Amino acid sequence: MALIDMAIEGNNDYPVASDNPYGYGLCINLTEEQVEALGLKANPPAAGSSVGIRAIATVMTVTNEFDEDGDGDVDVRMSLQITAMEVNSESKNNSAADTLYGAE
Repeated sequence: MALIDMAIEGNNDYPVASDNPYGYGLCINLTEEQVEALGLKANPPAAGSSVGIRAIATVMTVTNEFDEDGDGDVDVRMSLQITAMEVNSESKNNSAADTLYGAE
């Protein structure tokens, strides 16, 4: 699946912080223990740098709400709980097989 830009337009119902176009809920906060488990404690990436992540998540909730504006659409929202994650340097060039199945 191709990467999708998750930025939200400013004129909608989702809360957007003034300096964060991605809205509430797309920020992942890691504890010290989680940073260490990912192998990033000794050499963490610099603030502002880009990293690649690969994650597995469990779908916690799915809601369907009838859109009240009269157009007949249904709003669908989901809550995902990340259960496993890998973080690596964005400059790392992995083959498609390594991305899917992990490097040996």
